[in-house]
Amino acid sequence: MIERWNRDDSGVLHKDTLFLRAGKAGEYGISVQYGTGSIYHAYFTYLCGLPDAELFEDRPDLFCGKSLVCMTEEWARFLRKQPNLETVCLRRLMKPLRGKSVKEVSPLPSEYRLRPFDEEAFARKPYRHGSFYQSYEDFSRRGSGFVIWHGKDIVCSVSSHLSLGENVELDVTTSEAHRRRGLADRCVAEMLNDCAERKLTVHWDAKNTPSMRMAQSHGFELFQEYAVYCLKA
Repeated sequence: MIERWNRDDSGVLHKDTLFLRAGKAGEYGISVQYGTGSIYHAYFTYLCGLPDAELFEDRPDLFCGKSLVCMTEEWARFLRKQPNLETVCLRRLMKPLRGKSVKEVSPLPSEYRLRPFDEEAFARKPYRHGSFYQSYEDFSRRGSGFVIWHGKDIVCSVSSHLSLGENVELDVTTSEAHRRRGLADRCVAEMLNDCAERKLTVHWDAKNTPSMRMAQSHGFELFQEYAVYCLKA
């Protein structure tokens, strides 16, 4: 579920996400440097510094059809003036958490099996989880995750999308047919507990209200709501 940003303010993001930090470190995505700023394609496209109208005109591939996050008021004002502005969506950045889940989760229904994100799960890359690690050995050393099996299928997966030092970005997905059964809550709790024991800090960028509420139920606090802009290609 995608929510619209129905506000008059810019929705500028006031803190680097783990995605952006990894982009600036050269460990994730690609970057474009120009005279008055930088652009980082790191899951989202982060616009830093001042707008460059000539670059915007000459390189529409850098902007159109992307999920644009403004790190400055100048970029936000610039985008709001564009005639091809299609949507402005709402995201919530949570405060990073280093600690176990505070939520008491219910036992899984008998037909489901909880397992660590092991080599078999990594080979399957459920919901593309694990795709940004070089190998299972790399994932097991720097990442964390748990999955739930239903028969021969993985129907829920919570794993680190990326790692940067002692930080991991949490990503959670449940197959539509298996939602509202507590699967994601159980996987999230297991991953948070594993990360706490390994002294890893977990980051969560919530895409909608249900995601934010799930994060809060496990002990995360909201840092900031922000806007994501999309221009027609």
